[in-house]
Amino acid sequence: MRRQKFYEQGIVYFDKGKYPEAVISFGRALQIDPRFAPAHFRLAQCHERQGSWAAAVQELGRAIDLAPDDWQAQIELGRILLAAGKGGDAKDRAMLVLGKAPQNMEAQILLSNADTVLGNLKDALLEARDAVKMAPDRPLVYVNLAVIEERAGSNSEAEVHLRKAASLDPTSMDPIMALGNFYQRQKRGPEAEKAFRTALVLAPKNPLPRTALAGLYLNLGQEAAAEQTLSEAKQQ
Repeated sequence: MRRQKFYEQGIVYFDKGKYPEAVISFGRALQIDPRFAPAHFRLAQCHERQGSWAAAVQELGRAIDLAPDDWQAQIELGRILLAAGKGGDAKDRAMLVLGKAPQNMEAQILLSNADTVLGNLKDALLEARDAVKMAPDRPLVYVNLAVIEERAGSNSEAEVHLRKAASLDPTSMDPIMALGNFYQRQKRGPEAEKAFRTALVLAPKNPLPRTALAGLYLNLGQEAAAEQTLSEAKQQ
């Protein structure tokens, strides 16, 4: 079926980060079948990756209208609303999903983040802990909990949970970067440097660890080290 062919082609482009090409493919699938909800959802993700937030919201709305029980679309819309500072609307989306799928970990994380934005830190902490119970083997839930704990001033607990996240997936850059950023905010330079260098080993072609490392050196007044790090980044 041509619709499916264009849709699958779009996914290939999306996974390679070729978002303009993916937009064209998903658009062609929708020309054949305008009511194909998965293509609307994927098109929304493309717009989101390109920073076209209004277009992303529009496509997510279409996906949800066609498939109200597509929880991923509901959560994605909630995340965009949260990024726009609309904590109440994001919370409504999270509650909608959890009302039908109470063990949806991503909706639970969205709920905790919405309450954080709304200033309900006590509720946010409880909700983040519930997310950990839902998926105790996922690094993301511990990173999320740690971010809220740090905001609440519980820095020792935040460090414990960031270390837990890193231990669950020692080959992933993301939890190590979260740990390094935490150390930098806590003005613990040597530990931040160690974390960023570990992340650099894990993902040598990703610019984020080098950029973070250079920023750390600048904050520490080590301009020569920062320049060398940025120079190495340009050579990648």
